[in-house]
Amino acid sequence: MAVDIRLLGHVRARVGGREVDLGAAQQRCVLVALAVDAREPVSADQLVHRVWGDRVPLRAKETLRTYLTRLRKALGDEVGIVRRAGGYVLEVDPAAVDLHRFRGLVERARAAGGQADELYGQALELWRGEPFSGLDTRWVNEVRAALEREHWAALLDHTDALLRRGRHAELVPDLVARAAAHPLDERVAGQLVLALYRSGRQAEALEHYRRVRDELAEQLGVDPGPELQDMHRRILGADRALAVREPSPATAKPHQLPSAVRHFVGRAGELEALTAWAEDAARHDDAVSIACVTGIPGVGKTSLAVSWARRNRDRFPDGQLYADLRGFDPAGAPLSPEEAIRGFLDAFGVPAHAVPAEPGARAALYRSLLEGKRMLLVLDNARDTDQVRALLPHDAGCPVLVTSRRQLSGLVAREHAHHIRLDALDAAEARDLLATFVGWGRVAAEAEAVEQITRRCAHLPLALCIAGARASAEPGLPLATLVADLNAERRLLSALSTSDSADTDLRSVFSWSYRACPSPGSARLFRRLADHPGPDIAIATAAALAGVGEDEARAALTELAEANLVQHHRPGRYQQHDLLRAYADEVARAADDEVERRAATTRCLDHYLAKAASAMALVDPRGSGASEFPDRAAAVAWLDAEYHNLLASAAHAAAHGWYEHAWRLPCALQYFFDIRGRVDDWLRTHGAALEAARELADERAEAEVRKGLTIVCWLTSRLDEALEHSGRALTLYRRSGDRSGEAELLNLRGLIEERVGRYHDALRHFGQALALRQGTGQHRGEAVALQNLGNVLDVLGRLEEALDHYQRALVRFRESGERRAEAIVLINVGIVRKRLGRLDDAVAAFQEALVLTEEGDHWVTGNALTGLGTALGALGRREEAVEHHREALRLIRAVGDRAAESAVLNNLGVVHLAEGDAARALSLHREALALAVRARHRHEEARAHDGIASAVADRDPATARHHWTRAIAVYDEIGAPVEERIRRALASLPAP
Repeated sequence: MAVDIRLLGHVRARVGGREVDLGAAQQRCVLVALAVDAREPVSADQLVHRVWGDRVPLRAKETLRTYLTRLRKALGDEVGIVRRAGGYVLEVDPAAVDLHRFRGLVERARAAGGQADELYGQALELWRGEPFSGLDTRWVNEVRAALEREHWAALLDHTDALLRRGRHAELVPDLVARAAAHPLDERVAGQLVLALYRSGRQAEALEHYRRVRDELAEQLGVDPGPELQDMHRRILGADRALAVREPSPATAKPHQLPSAVRHFVGRAGELEALTAWAEDAARHDDAVSIACVTGIPGVGKTSLAVSWARRNRDRFPDGQLYADLRGFDPAGAPLSPEEAIRGFLDAFGVPAHAVPAEPGARAALYRSLLEGKRMLLVLDNARDTDQVRALLPHDAGCPVLVTSRRQLSGLVAREHAHHIRLDALDAAEARDLLATFVGWGRVAAEAEAVEQITRRCAHLPLALCIAGARASAEPGLPLATLVADLNAERRLLSALSTSDSADTDLRSVFSWSYRACPSPGSARLFRRLADHPGPDIAIATAAALAGVGEDEARAALTELAEANLVQHHRPGRYQQHDLLRAYADEVARAADDEVERRAATTRCLDHYLAKAASAMALVDPRGSGASEFPDRAAAVAWLDAEYHNLLASAAHAAAHGWYEHAWRLPCALQYFFDIRGRVDDWLRTHGAALEAARELADERAEAEVRKGLTIVCWLTSRLDEALEHSGRALTLYRRSGDRSGEAELLNLRGLIEERVGRYHDALRHFGQALALRQGTGQHRGEAVALQNLGNVLDVLGRLEEALDHYQRALVRFRESGERRAEAIVLINVGIVRKRLGRLDDAVAAFQEALVLTEEGDHWVTGNALTGLGTALGALGRREEAVEHHREALRLIRAVGDRAAESAVLNNLGVVHLAEGDAARALSLHREALALAVRARHRHEEARAHDGIASAVADRDPATARHHWTRAIAVYDEIGAPVEERIRRALASLPAP
């Protein structure tokens, strides 16, 4: 029988056409909690959290089992609710749940090109109202807010698809209404302007642009973004291209293609095929166009792709993206799609603070940056179809060129990729390639020897380049002599090898060239490169690896590069083809004992750890000790250049028993992870570091790693995990007698508890941290604890105590000359003074904070401005207040702090309501509520409920009652005082 579970509106279920009675609200919430993760286990603890949140009743799990039994009976045999390892599972096809159908249709629409509008339409028709209507728990509200954002994004994407299909005229009425409801949404404004222009209503299009520009200037103090401005200019210039496709906002133009291939010949047919593919892609905008170049190792796939891409850069005026996916790297894991996308975002110039924390959101940002552009995406050395598919753009204007040893038949079958099979060079091309090394004179003079060399190299470009480099290094030596050497090498390897002929040909060339290394030093370094964990290597690292000085390492790398055994791909940096790397490992296994090889790896890891520590001494403001780098900029440049090698080294150390390095390297990089927004790497490396610390049975190491995990989990709102790690770290620091570490963890634990609204617990832990810091000379730590205590006392309404703690913190920060920390405390002083009614003193504190704030510090400046706005608003200077809040909103959004943004939105809403603009206030408080719930900022959540109720009280008392009741409940849950004004307002509402 057919099953239909509906979550996008009132929660309903139909089985076999029969409406099912799902029971009371909490029982329906159980079904929602399971259906959101259909066919996936949901633990009993998760279900309890999702259904009751922080208000868990006695015998909750017994009640939960009762609800599950009732649901099983109501849904019948067609829908199973079964207990499995990991929890309860709703056994139903996800397609039977409207939420999953919606997401599936949207995903298909984004990949569908020309038919996207139909799929988006089907997806949006599934929405019958507010998701989970009538249910109200913390988890439900969080999921609902996220779904509403998904719905809004799909709605706008649907509009774009309809515009691409030429359905502009019918869109105008809906877009006019949408623009009125969202006057500051520039994407909506752009859609309306474009629809009006395409409908022949140019004057109205320009007028709407002017209205939006004025509204942005008045409300936020900003100009329209580059996309909207560009559309305006193009309308004024009667740009005919506007009738075809909409422009996208300008960003940095990435040019990531590797350097030109020095020795590239032939491949005329393949080059022509790629050109024809690109021309065909330019003529069609219904789907992404993909070309797959496949072939055996060493056949020249990368050289072909890079050479063609560089020759055809003009076809892609918006730039070229390149990623080596490292699908077959013998020394490391393939590049994950998440890592590749992060590299693309860096290439676009997206600042670290603007990179979303969630992988899905990063992927969406990456694809949005490609939208409307003509760019080439080169994905080199792909391991499989899944690795490629995760990186495909949605926009047909960005063709994708893939290389792989594998056929990638999935791309050919499902994405209709154009397949180019690359074979070995023909005899003439092989001869031409060899001639680029030795010259046509030697080729003509020793034609027979040339023919034998090319045949022994199996006409493979990689082998021919190595042989050519060897021949060019000895210009006076007859090529026939080299042929004899090569034949002898092949006979030896053939006798020893069980592999096929082509593999023996390659290995014989590698062996022949390796044995001809001009010095023992270069031969030894070639073997040592097999022990390097990262994707490329700098001269200083090579020196550490080989145990020699930098001059000797530089000379050896130069010799290896001349022999084509390494590539000098960037100034001072070298890399190796993965086949050569595998061969280096083979030679090292035969020539060197394991003790020597582990010693080399240890030197390499020691080098990276020492350099990282030296760099962080300058980069981390809390750093101490001397640094070998001349300044902070040089230290950051080194960390950026070596970042992937540092990650690879940490992973290698964890996997192969260098446990000391496995925890120290990630811990050294914590602040760098933070400023670069690399939270995924932070979490991954510290997970492995924790295992390493346990292998060592080193409690101090475990404490340090857990401290880092506490910080990153706090930053990413994984607050339950943060509490777990902080609790264990605190125990370990206390056991070891490390009072400084204990104080730091008490402070971190207090921050977590403050975020989730456990203010009395936070107060206790901040107080304990302060007690440990006092009398130790650790003035900064003492000041931080005082400041945090003041923050909690402020929320709890103990304002005079809060002010006293802030004043004491100010003294300490001023003693240490920490202007930024001083500015932050002054902001808090201003907030408390304002609440105490000392408005002029509050204004003075906020203004002093602004004087101390450094240029470019958006977070501190934004918080100071919104604080100043609250004080000015209370003084009746509302126009100035609005101006300060709008500027604060712009700055806070630039740094991506959702919790702070919710506070600014609430502040702005208060001023607008005081001015009589209830509709604007309502919109701002609703936005603040969604952000506060997502950031788990309970205090701002309560303020947002209060703001919504205040805005609607005159016309919708039922809604006002709901939100004031929720505000009081949240304030009570977090132990914060409830303003008497709220209780009076609630009591004054008419009876329901």
